[in-house]
Amino acid sequence: MAQPGQITGHFFLWTIPDLRAKLAATIANMAPSALWPARSRHHIMQDRWLPVEDIAAHFGVNREIVHNWLRRKNMPAHKIGRLWMFLASEVDGWVKGGKAAQVEPALNGP
Repeated sequence: MAQPGQITGHFFLWTIPDLRAKLAATIANMAPSALWPARSRHHIMQDRWLPVEDIAAHFGVNREIVHNWLRRKNMPAHKIGRLWMFLASEVDGWVKGGKAAQVEPALNGP
């Protein structure tokens, strides 16, 4: 006589309760991260609109630096009312594209 889980011909001899128990045991032994991968901080930031303060914190600079980048380096931003808002994905693309590193021409000669 075949045992549960043993192949006989083309059929398994599993019953529905056996399958449920086996599945429950497999899930119980898995790491939680395998079941529900945590969203990384980077991924969460790409989904949200961020104010100047959050962009400054993201790059480790103060707010004035971000405002300078807006004026001088055409940093991607959207003005909503009186506030500048950023999509982190656009800002990251701006940085990766090398536009943040462009040297500004000197204003007072050589």
